[in-house]
Amino acid sequence: MRFDAFLAVLARPGLWPEALRTARDFRCKEWPKRLLWVPESEYLRWRKLTAYGDPEAGITAEDLVRYLRWRKRQRAG
Repeated sequence: MRFDAFLAVLARPGLWPEALRTARDFRCKEWPKRLLWVPESEYLRWRKLTAYGDPEAGITAEDLVRYLRWRKRQRAG
């Protein structure tokens, strides 16, 4: 994750719980072996391809905040 995206979430305490849920949901299935909560690389590449049309695209801070807000609304809905 880019540092500016991290700061954008950090500046919004109301999104912290959703950010943690998202990290949990996106984590690699084998994370206990790797000791890292990182998304599956193929899944993340597919998500970026469908969102940006480029699997190597960077996720912007605005997009991350928008996505977390969307997830939060969907759960409240």
